[in-house]
Amino acid sequence: MKKYLSIALAIVLTLVAVLGLAACSGEKKPVPYEGDLSAVIGTMYEKENGAINAEFKGALVINPIDVTDYWSIFGFLGLGSIEELEAADAATDGNINVPDSGIKEAYFSESSFGMQPYSLVVARVNDIDKVEEIKNEIFNNIDMRKWVCTAAEQLRVASYGDVIMLVMSTPDFANVDSLVQVFAETISNSQVTGGDVLSELTGEVLSKG
Repeated sequence: MKKYLSIALAIVLTLVAVLGLAACSGEKKPVPYEGDLSAVIGTMYEKENGAINAEFKGALVINPIDVTDYWSIFGFLGLGSIEELEAADAATDGNINVPDSGIKEAYFSESSFGMQPYSLVVARVNDIDKVEEIKNEIFNNIDMRKWVCTAAEQLRVASYGDVIMLVMSTPDFANVDSLVQVFAETISNSQVTGGDVLSELTGEVLSKG
């Protein structure tokens, strides 16, 4: 009897230790975002509180991205490659072989004038287990010089659950770090403000510039 009690006690202690390590690791397990993704950017703009240049903000538009258009996915998120897309366009037999971008739905906001180096995108992925993989691909491949004769100087890519946010700009137009915080506040519906709200995000905030 004592032997069985010892075994049961050992199992319980092992479970407690495992759960304790998971709790102390500080890592958040991503869960799907249940809100309306189409409303996220608009809500961010309501909350941004000076993160965007007021004179510039009036020129910003918010639109959906056609996730079936591989050139749009490439232009707004950097997913895919020019070689793959040109080959798809050149296909004459109908066998267009373009890798799945992994994006389920997406929305972007840029200047209606088309020349200011600012882009904010939110995208929901098909497979939540591939969030970090897709996030890194976006970070490494997005073209920060996609505007005529100008370029974004700063890039941030963050995630919450199955949603990835990309923002790139120059400091003259927007404070990208403040927008990451606003994204965290908005999508997590958190009452926490300031730098602490970044703990609501899942995974690392990727940063350039």
